[in-house]
Amino acid sequence: MSRIALATALLAFAVATAYLTLRSPARIVLDGAGLLSDDETAYLSVYHGYLLEDHGIDYRVVTTVDEHAILDQAVSLFESLGVGSRGDNGGGLLLLINPATDQVRLEVGFSLEGLFPDAFVAYIESRQM
Repeated sequence: MSRIALATALLAFAVATAYLTLRSPARIVLDGAGLLSDDETAYLSVYHGYLLEDHGIDYRVVTTVDEHAILDQAVSLFESLGVGSRGDNGGGLLLLINPATDQVRLEVGFSLEGLFPDAFVAYIESRQM
């Protein structure tokens, strides 16, 4: 095999691996608090995979028992996890659940703020969760 063919094959493999890693449903749910069963995690991963595929919404769920302020932690996780980067329009949602502090936070990406205004998100956080 020539060097060019080998380099092309390696590049194609790297691109395919990167694509599958970014689209991997297993990374949609990060259950640091151990709240979810394997079946629940799998269900959420599949469901959120459909949201991404059908609507371009990169929706992640993170559970934690960290004692940091949930607002700061949600913003930091939103950025560090690249929430919204998997969708076509940059639409991202991050649901952060902290059972240790009995708090939840729904962080909304810029392109979804029209669909999820602050008042609606505050209502969902305080009344529905």
